[in-house]
Amino acid sequence: MILGKRFSRPASAWSFLAAVAAYVLKDAAERDRLDASTFRTLRRGFACMSGVHLLLVGLKLAGIDGGQAGLRMFYPGALSCPKASLASFAMHALALFVTLTPPKSSKIQSS
Repeated sequence: MILGKRFSRPASAWSFLAAVAAYVLKDAAERDRLDASTFRTLRRGFACMSGVHLLLVGLKLAGIDGGQAGLRMFYPGALSCPKASLASFAMHALALFVTLTPPKSSKIQSS
């Protein structure tokens, strides 16, 4: 089982889609519209995408594809540039944290 090998091919398209979704969510947050059903659904999808990515990376690192030998054989790029792999992991963890954090309601105004 080569976990994630087929999913790594369209990674750039998924990254572009995630960037667009993040921009849309940022714009919605600036306009206090995150409570709308469309943006709640988009946040859930963003959280699911980041969560699945983190799960797949965690399973790969746990050795589901054959341990360290499997990592070296099937994912040489991830091991050749560990800083970039770590940055990607941190970005997905941050995206998951942000999307799961409930938005602050700014409807309460101080007088």
